[in-house]
Amino acid sequence: EGLFPIHQISYGDQQFQPSEIVSLIEDGMGNLWMGGFRWGVLRIKTASLQSDHLKAGILRAPFEHFTPESPPQQRLKGWSVRQMVLDSLNQVWVATIDGGLTCYSPTKERVQHFPVSDTAVLGIWSLKAGKGVWQGTWFIGTRRNGVYMLQPDTDQMGFVQMSQTSLMPRFR
Repeated sequence: EGLFPIHQISYGDQQFQPSEIVSLIEDGMGNLWMGGFRWGVLRIKTASLQSDHLKAGILRAPFEHFTPESPPQQRLKGWSVRQMVLDSLNQVWVATIDGGLTCYSPTKERVQHFPVSDTAVLGIWSLKAGKGVWQGTWFIGTRRNGVYMLQPDTDQMGFVQMSQTSLMPRFR
């Protein structure tokens, strides 16, 4: 009972020291995803965890590290995670400040990067899945360049112009 700090995660000969965690999610398989500033994403496989796996601030658990230097099936485009979102298909969407948007599909064990031709979209600050008529659409808030809309099925991304009556996307 209580709070237990985790200073290090280790598995076999791999070690990682999590710091500056900005986003945490749990996927449909119970894995814990940690997104950090300047170090990418860790997926901790929690299915086999037992209470004795955390001792003296060291968590002994299988993990995978997703960075721009990872193998292609785990590669992110940026190092600094701003937000992670789990969608209804159990896919993990990772928004980075320095590399745009990446979607990881655990069923396919692969990542998909969405084309960002506009450097204004690289500074993603927030991510929201659309509902209702906007189902299947992502709204992407940027740090200084407004709101963008992504329709992953068509790979179309557009700037969202706001009016008093509706949102009117203008695709580039």
